[in-house]
Amino acid sequence: MRNLIVQILVLFVLNSFAQPDQRWVQKAKEAESYADYLAAAEYYKAAYELNGSNLEHLHNRAMAFLWANDYVRAKTVFKKVVELDLKKSFAESYFWLARMHKYAYDFEQASNMFSAFSKTYRRASAKLKRAAKNEIFACKEAKKIIDQEHDVDLKRFPDHLNSQLADFAPRYSGNNQVNFSALDFQQIAKDGKISKKEAKDQKIQIFTTQFDLKTEQFSKKKKLDAVINNLSFNNANAFFAPWQNTVYFSRCNDLECKIYFAEKKNNEYVIPKEIEGAVNVEGASSTQPFLFKYKKHTYMLFASNKKGSKGGFDLYLSKQLSPGKFSAVKNLGRNINTDQDEVAPFYDTLNDVLYFSSNGHLGLGGFDIFKSEGSVKKFEMAQNIGIPFNSAYQDLYYSVYDDSLGFLSSNRPTQTSKGDSSVCCSDLFYFKKDLNKSSANDSISDSLIVARQLRQIQSYLPTLYFDNDHPNPKTIDTTTDLTYIQTYDAYVKRVEVYKQEYSKGLPDSVLQDAKNEMQDFFKHYVDQGLKDLDLFMKHLSKALESGSAFQLKIKGYASPLAKSDYNEKLTLRRIASLINYIKAYDGQKLKKYVDQNILSFEKVPFGEYKADQSVSDDYDDKQNSVYSIQAAKERKIEVLSVELNKTEQPVLLVDSVIDLGKVKQSQIHKGSILLKNNSSQELVIYSIESDCSCTVADQSQISLQPGASSELNFTIHPKQKGLFLRALSLQYSGIVQQSKIIRVKAEVY
Repeated sequence: MRNLIVQILVLFVLNSFAQPDQRWVQKAKEAESYADYLAAAEYYKAAYELNGSNLEHLHNRAMAFLWANDYVRAKTVFKKVVELDLKKSFAESYFWLARMHKYAYDFEQASNMFSAFSKTYRRASAKLKRAAKNEIFACKEAKKIIDQEHDVDLKRFPDHLNSQLADFAPRYSGNNQVNFSALDFQQIAKDGKISKKEAKDQKIQIFTTQFDLKTEQFSKKKKLDAVINNLSFNNANAFFAPWQNTVYFSRCNDLECKIYFAEKKNNEYVIPKEIEGAVNVEGASSTQPFLFKYKKHTYMLFASNKKGSKGGFDLYLSKQLSPGKFSAVKNLGRNINTDQDEVAPFYDTLNDVLYFSSNGHLGLGGFDIFKSEGSVKKFEMAQNIGIPFNSAYQDLYYSVYDDSLGFLSSNRPTQTSKGDSSVCCSDLFYFKKDLNKSSANDSISDSLIVARQLRQIQSYLPTLYFDNDHPNPKTIDTTTDLTYIQTYDAYVKRVEVYKQEYSKGLPDSVLQDAKNEMQDFFKHYVDQGLKDLDLFMKHLSKALESGSAFQLKIKGYASPLAKSDYNEKLTLRRIASLINYIKAYDGQKLKKYVDQNILSFEKVPFGEYKADQSVSDDYDDKQNSVYSIQAAKERKIEVLSVELNKTEQPVLLVDSVIDLGKVKQSQIHKGSILLKNNSSQELVIYSIESDCSCTVADQSQISLQPGASSELNFTIHPKQKGLFLRALSLQYSGIVQQSKIIRVKAEVY
């Protein structure tokens, strides 16, 4: 209604007076000042129609739709700006158009646009270019997140609880009571219009409602006592601590938020007090308290942008000394906090899992919901909890109770009972899980279950990175006693050393950019590898416990600083550190599977064979040979594949590596591979492919009867001196295992 009135007003003024465009720009900025972005979008449209040569009006219109969370119209207008921007001046429009593709789950298109961004807009700011690079990784991660869909029906609270404005922070307080925060909009006129004064005077207040778990019916909402909902402040994020008869909540003015608490005496709350201790800090905001009992103590999680935060809001922990009094605070660290915002903490004491929202970890949209297993001592790497909990919009305040009832708030598009749909403001949602309901797997065949397990495991094949010459530096060992997590912990402690060495000697104009690049490497490669490993291990462990058997194919790389024979041993040590980690995982739960060969490994130590040839191998040039990002990217191992593994002999008998010995450069050399069908049924190799035109198989298909053998002939044509290592990939049918990779190795002189 309000937007329609603005459009009519704009058209009237345009047709009658044709005011200069700057007048409409002024009105747009005025509307933005009190967050009426849809009105601002119409004013910018009016300005553009008066002065179509000024693309800034069109860009600002798109941004207004963006801030109003109207991604559909924002995408349309951003696209128009990009098409008309012949001088390539509006880099931000191109960036946000790519984001709109990402928000529409068109990850391939978004990734391609972010990749092309720096080339298309060479004059874009370093900050925007860095953000575009980060988004490439976000698109890659988003594809995995989509695969984590949960079988949960997420339901919107009824209209009498979800208002036209912001409703958020739902929390279950026991005894069927749900509390939440909302703007008190009762003074809005019946025609739906909000004046500037009314918008400014609206205060967030705390409400409660009764929720019948069986019928899923909600009662009318009720405000907390006026002593809590003091109209001089915004009051929100209530947490009721029944074991000490108190309520903790955020109280904010225009500049900052503090955490308050109030005790309940004689069924009434006394006047709230600001909590004592190191939680509240002058000049910063502390908000969103969540209290929980751990062993004999009570702890509080909260969000704050206090000095020392890693960026924006971080999550902190503090032990309660007595009601309203807290000890020194502890930052939850780099596994949780990023250089952006982490907010809305909730701790599931039943399963020892922290849930929170972040726009710094890789996700689908603005804020996504993440989880981290752990306790007050340490929390593990954060993981995105997938859909439907997360969307391309702002998803916050996740909580779950007894594994069966949960809540969150989101501004994702939804329809009200009147058919209206809005994305302007957050709504309240809930979900229920029927724990007595049989698993969906009960009606699925074993083969489909195994196929699903494989797909889940293969979604998180990890690539893991190592410090130079680690583990066990300066040795010729092929094994190590260290686990990968031990090498990772030591590596990330040296991030500042890497930043300093990588940027050493650079001019001030690019010094910080270089440090940021190295920070991004640790975030998107080293840390992301550990996140993938954690999810990989969870799926692998579950599949092994269900009776499946697997073989992991692991290959290693090293930077070209040392000789090939040394690097081959080094990569074997790195592979060994991963196998050690798998054996030690979750209290050695998987060790028995390794010992019984139910979980087996194929090791492919590549050394420097496939290292980036542009990486320096000069020992005296450590800035490039050790501390450059190019060199750091080469020090890795990859889990190449996960295949079904039977404990008996494999059905296709073939050597994994064929060594041709010494061969001459630029000459054609022949080789052969003996294949044997070890199964009781016909085996058809229907595809034989090489990873390079320099290696060609003579046959395209081979059919083998049970017990029969045949030779696969091939030729190689190496064009460079050094170690030659290529792969032939065989795809075959008639049995469970359906692929095999054979390495062809030679020394070219």
